Amino acid sequence: MTAENTSVAQGGLAAKDVGFATNDAAAERPATLELEFSGNRLRVFWLLIWTAVVTVATLGIYRFWARSRVRRYIWSSASAGGQGLEYNGTGLEKFMGFSIAVVILAVYLAIAQILVTFVGFSLLGQFDPAQSDTSVVNEPGVFDLMIWGSTFLLLLPAITFAQYRAARYTAARTRWRGIRFAMDAAAKSYMWRASLLWLLTILTLGLFYPIQKIWLEKFRINRLSFGQSRFEQTGRWHLLIRPFLPMVICMVMFFSLFVTAINTIAEYFGPSLFLEGLEENSNQFAAYMGLTFLALCFLPLFGMAHARAHGFRRLVNARLFNGAEIAVCTARVWRVFGYYLAATMVCAVVIVAFLAGIAILAEVAGFEDIGERFFEIVGGEGAREVTSRWVFFAASLLYLLMLLLISAAWTAFAQVPTLAYLLRSTKVLQVTNLADTQQRTGDQIVDADGMADALDFGGGF
Repeated sequence: MTAENTSVAQGGLAAKDVGFATNDAAAERPATLELEFSGNRLRVFWLLIWTAVVTVATLGIYRFWARSRVRRYIWSSASAGGQGLEYNGTGLEKFMGFSIAVVILAVYLAIAQILVTFVGFSLLGQFDPAQSDTSVVNEPGVFDLMIWGSTFLLLLPAITFAQYRAARYTAARTRWRGIRFAMDAAAKSYMWRASLLWLLTILTLGLFYPIQKIWLEKFRINRLSFGQSRFEQTGRWHLLIRPFLPMVICMVMFFSLFVTAINTIAEYFGPSLFLEGLEENSNQFAAYMGLTFLALCFLPLFGMAHARAHGFRRLVNARLFNGAEIAVCTARVWRVFGYYLAATMVCAVVIVAFLAGIAILAEVAGFEDIGERFFEIVGGEGAREVTSRWVFFAASLLYLLMLLLISAAWTAFAQVPTLAYLLRSTKVLQVTNLADTQQRTGDQIVDADGMADALDFGGGF
């Protein structure tokens, strides 16, 4: 562990019960360790911001070192019994893995696209989108849907393969008390299982997702080890249905309210601009839209928080280590919901500031109709005019800054506090088994998690 990580780990809150019992009285009850997290969300926020700025300045090259730096801080802030986790992954090996993965993905996608094109022409024959009587494919949007669908089907195996490889690399570069974690080499088996399960989830409009999650969690955890000791994930197929049920209900209510709100707006602000009705019912309309806005914000957040807190609790409580229960979690939904809500408010402030910046730019540039030119500024059409190029450049910088701030704010004010809370609500059992665990040989993973970086989906910490 580096000097910086050691100081952070030692600065964390000490465990209340370091359970390496030696006397007979202590041996009568299970030894426990309480997990702690000493990281600061503001420090994480600024760390994400300045590493993102350096990444942009270096045209994306620094992203590999940035992610390693963030992970080292997060890992060293999590501790059990006063001992912080260690992350010894390096930016260089991630960059080398990314370079290897790009070549592999390029060859894979090139061959796959050639095969899809050949099959497409074979099935459709002389397909002419300009003719309306050739096939049902000519219906509006159907051909585009086929293109996007085939692209997704091509990428799905690569994405699931990369997910497992990234998890295996992260485990191999994580230590606690000097003992390595590890995950078995089973990326191909995970790939076809996860791909099929994702297709079922998509076909059922997400209803199958809780079953998919527990099955894939079992696959990963049952191949995870700490030193020479193994983890095991137990639980029936319906273990996560109850934690995810509020999310499904909230999403249905969300879309219902959203459609209703759109219809209400269309009624008042339709082509006829029925302003008289708006003036007569302005108070009712404002109250309705305010309540709808709050509901549209709260419902998805509550569903996400419920799935996160209760799903984590059920998975941890059903997890074994060397055949014995490893931990007990008591996480509740409202703390997580509060973190999500606070992070959403921060992101909303960032978006409002961005819109205000765009409005100021439009005003300074002398645009008569700000609303009309807004999308032209963001989309780049305003750059066609010589006098508007600087406005387009400034708007692009504001847009990029907004994305960086939103990403950093959600990670620092939602994910990190949630992680800290989940750790503090978890008590580790079987400390004696952990202490007796023997070291294992390190895994050499040449491509690191480069494919996840190449596909740009496994960011996070």
